[in-house]
Amino acid sequence: MSAVTIEKIDPQDAATRQRVWEFLAPSESRAMFILGNLRGNTPSTHMYAASRGGHWLGVAAYYERYKSIVPFSLEPGVVRTLTRHLAEHHPLIEWLNGWQDIAGPALEELLLLGYESCRDPRQVFMELDGLPPDQPWEHACRLIAPDDALAVARVLRHLQQIDPDAPITAEDIAKVRGNPQRYVAEHDGAIVSTAATSGLAITACQIIGVATDPGFRRRGFARSVCAALIRHMAAKGASRTVLFTDVNNVTAQRCYQGLGFRITAPYCLAQFKLPAH
Repeated sequence: MSAVTIEKIDPQDAATRQRVWEFLAPSESRAMFILGNLRGNTPSTHMYAASRGGHWLGVAAYYERYKSIVPFSLEPGVVRTLTRHLAEHHPLIEWLNGWQDIAGPALEELLLLGYESCRDPRQVFMELDGLPPDQPWEHACRLIAPDDALAVARVLRHLQQIDPDAPITAEDIAKVRGNPQRYVAEHDGAIVSTAATSGLAITACQIIGVATDPGFRRRGFARSVCAALIRHMAAKGASRTVLFTDVNNVTAQRCYQGLGFRITAPYCLAQFKLPAH
């Protein structure tokens, strides 16, 4: 059997984009991040294709802004080959995510290469068909505005488990402003909850970055901001919504189940320690 070859591909080239789209379309749920970021033209994306005999077996992306990799192939050996290639060309890897059957082999490969995991990667993947029931604070939810970046970055500190009193950096602000597809929930003039999406893939969108100020939890703000975002994306053509959350976070799972989500697969979200400068 011929060896697997890896080539860098240009996600800005129309023919290449179409080929990636057609390759990933049959596995939309498994390839949500790549498809959403491809449609959204995420800046500083480095994309690669693995092939054998001219036939694609997998694709993978490194997102420079987030120091993250997302591999895709239905063959674990191809996932490992793509992962090694990404690590060789983009060694600053802080995040890896994907369905467990895809990201699991990638995580094993990165650990073999010396990367050190700094969190439990076990997550669950959840899906919702159609729209959620009405939520009590949806009237207080809206799209993010440019002036909201500082407040949103502060709320996201609670999701990222960073000291909320630590200074907000320019990088923090840039990450928030880098995704305009984010909703916020306001209460008494303050932003208390937020949720974003990586954008519409084909028929589905993925919710990411859900965070609520601890003083406003268990009051329905997270469900409300997610519901408002889902309706916003439904107006753009999404008929299905997906997300992932910590396997042990029963509170979050119940929150999403209250919106109609169901668990459909194990998921992996790995974080690594970057080398000291």
